[in-house]
Amino acid sequence: MIEGRVNEDFGIEIPLTLIGADKQPVAITVTLDTGFDDRLALPIALILRLGMPYLIPAGVTVAGNTGLESAYYGGTILWDGEQKTIPVLSIEGKPLMGMLLFRGYELRFVSEVGEIVTLRKPRPRRTFRGHTAADAPD
Repeated sequence: MIEGRVNEDFGIEIPLTLIGADKQPVAITVTLDTGFDDRLALPIALILRLGMPYLIPAGVTVAGNTGLESAYYGGTILWDGEQKTIPVLSIEGKPLMGMLLFRGYELRFVSEVGEIVTLRKPRPRRTFRGHTAADAPD
């Protein structure tokens, strides 16, 4: 399970550990952006400081339907206790977590400043003779 908090702007902030090319962990906070359909976007200065390798160029469409040139880099993160290598998009601005990073996870929070946010894998649904609880008649 991963925990974060609702910030003073009612944004969802999640702590994330990045692993640099020197194998040293770097703790940051990312903001969940539900309009971002990728995994992770980091400021280029942080990407370069961590020594992430360049992968490919990328065109990005941001709010207001504006097109920007960017690039993907190879990043390593600690995610729910496991080390993962993912493509990281370079951006200007604060670190963003996109919807693909927590694919398959359940997001729960109360939209109040300071409240805890949880991301966890959902429990397997119980089955009865090959049917899930959702299949049961009312």
